[in-house]
Amino acid sequence: MSDGIFSVIKSVFPTFVAGAKDLQRSIITPTEFFKDMKLRNYWCAQASLIGLVMAVALSLLSFPSLKGIGIELSKDFVAVMVVLNCMLLILYGACFWLGARFMFGKGALFSTINSFFYISICLVFMKIAEMPALGSRMTALAHSCELGEFGANVTAAISASSVSRTSNFLIGVFYLAFTVCSVKLQRGVNDFGIVRGVVSAIFGMIFLSLAVIYIQEPAVYAVVCGYLGEN
Repeated sequence: MSDGIFSVIKSVFPTFVAGAKDLQRSIITPTEFFKDMKLRNYWCAQASLIGLVMAVALSLLSFPSLKGIGIELSKDFVAVMVVLNCMLLILYGACFWLGARFMFGKGALFSTINSFFYISICLVFMKIAEMPALGSRMTALAHSCELGEFGANVTAAISASSVSRTSNFLIGVFYLAFTVCSVKLQRGVNDFGIVRGVVSAIFGMIFLSLAVIYIQEPAVYAVVCGYLGEN
């Protein structure tokens, strides 16, 4: 078993290193990086591995608050959360591709999704900023599992928390960074000028917000309530 794991790590490590170098480029020289990414209109192993790392990070950052409401962090629950976050990151990338199509962008779907995996590091920092308030949010969510009123309970808990308001400020800062990165992504992948880059990024964030409201939140609600019910 250990030999098999070592063999997998050995085969994946070069791809991970290449992905890490790409991530560094996306931060230091984003304009040139995303112009290069438009050529990756296929499933890119190193971009996908970075996406997996981001999905794992987003999952790990949620676990303390989930454990606080009584969810046992079993292997199957961890796997479900990681897979869910992977699927959501792919969906978010597709939202920006759709936003670009509204502005007659020619960037490929895979190019946009591959690129989005790199800017999803901003989402990880948003999650870190959200952590102080995540406990009250998850407590409200757990209470909602009994009442079936997810939105109202969570919104009330967030509004009542001074910690949440501080977190919201930090989240806003990282959201601004995410916005800048998304504009650079749209311009690079689609050869847009500044106006179409900004407008397509706005469309992308609108679609992303709709995905959060109608797909992410109900999915998280279903998973959390399902595992709470088992306990």
